[in-house]
Amino acid sequence: MNRTEHLLACLAESIYWLVSFGLLEVQPGQELTNWHRLQQELADLLAVMEMLEGPAGCLYCIPRNLVEAKKEKVEKYMAYAESQGALQ
Repeated sequence: MNRTEHLLACLAESIYWLVSFGLLEVQPGQELTNWHRLQQELADLLAVMEMLEGPAGCLYCIPRNLVEAKKEKVEKYMAYAESQGALQ
């Protein structure tokens, strides 16, 4: 495994728990809610992305139009999932 592959694996591991538990849950042995842990995970995610992209500053290396396009895509597929009974 090379450096890039390792960093991508770190991203995947950081995201996994986000889909497993609710945001207000406090997991056993934790002091923070999953919402607050999510903030920490996002900081970790941005740090690793910055390491992949270089020192230019990750928040500025993601064009805003891509963020807005992703939001629209997520809303579209959530509506579809709801129409299929897969999302309440």
